[in-house]
Amino acid sequence: MGSFKDLAKLPGLAKAGLKVMSATEQHQARRDAALRAGAERAEAAAAAHLATVPHYPWARLATLAEIRALLNAHAMAFSIAGRGEIPAILDIEALVGPAQLADDVTLDDLVLPAEGSALFVRGNLTVTHRLVQRPRAGLLVVIGNLRARHLITSGPILVLGDLDVPGTLYGNSTSHSTIILGTAHVGTLIPVLRHGFAPLAAYTIDAVLDPDGDAPHLSIFARHAPRARPLDPSLDPHDATAIADALATRDDVLAPA
Repeated sequence: MGSFKDLAKLPGLAKAGLKVMSATEQHQARRDAALRAGAERAEAAAAAHLATVPHYPWARLATLAEIRALLNAHAMAFSIAGRGEIPAILDIEALVGPAQLADDVTLDDLVLPAEGSALFVRGNLTVTHRLVQRPRAGLLVVIGNLRARHLITSGPILVLGDLDVPGTLYGNSTSHSTIILGTAHVGTLIPVLRHGFAPLAAYTIDAVLDPDGDAPHLSIFARHAPRARPLDPSLDPHDATAIADALATRDDVLAPA
């Protein structure tokens, strides 16, 4: 029996559509086929999930490959984020999942519903009044800038551009963070249940209210941000729905001055 090189040179193989592969090439071919099959299964599962969730009329359903490519385009920004006083770990693969994709979005109010899909905004997201992310809502990723009068979040938010919330930013979760790679401005910051507010570049916070007394990074924020007035005593600081409802009709949730 001839060598592998001799077999590869046999006349007529290429014309017949046959190729002699080494053991290494065969192993790589099997690996590539397994990866393609896995990716196809993941895409099918994501599409099935997206068929069951509420749809935003101004967004479209995205493939996992699209979301991964969008995030990979900003991999350098992710790699250098979180190296200052406030740490952050940004794992691109952890962010890839069933998602709806939009370009620039401007709305009066935006509610991200519970059990919804992730929402990726390729441009800027501008919400004139309230942006509300319900408990168990999907991830929100804004590639551009995010501006909202009030932001009430019980989930994960990532902003690659700048954040401007001149009213109230209320965060309520034990395992999620609002992470901003660009500059950030917040009027009144109210984190409960150890919600992480993580501005990774320059930021200004006009006032901080820490109802639980254990908000992450509070000692850092306290160097520059004064303490806010107490919360309105009629409101439960851990009731995200009540806070969101209050900010629908008033401009803050603090006790009267």
